[in-house]
Amino acid sequence: MMKARQLKKLCKKTAEILNFISCDIEDGVYHVWWEERGMDYCECDSQEAWLWLVDRFDSDVNTFLDADNEWGGMSWKPGSQSTASTPSNVFAWARNQANLTNL
Repeated sequence: MMKARQLKKLCKKTAEILNFISCDIEDGVYHVWWEERGMDYCECDSQEAWLWLVDRFDSDVNTFLDADNEWGGMSWKPGSQSTASTPSNVFAWARNQANLTNL
């Protein structure tokens, strides 16, 4: 289990990479995505920025197209072929993404 202080530090660094204009360290740093409904945008959901980034990393790096998968063609890589979602791996991957906020 990660300590709250560690999570806040990781969230703050994630916010810097995502070019967030501002963040509230006291409440944690959140990535909020928006859903278009008609002419308006409304908040769809929010998640702590670090956890959101790890989810994006895992879905991009640790999955592959699998023609034999009946659930949409995506499968997780076997443990021996997957990349651990350590801060250094995730941040290195994130810096190489051209348009991370639209993932």
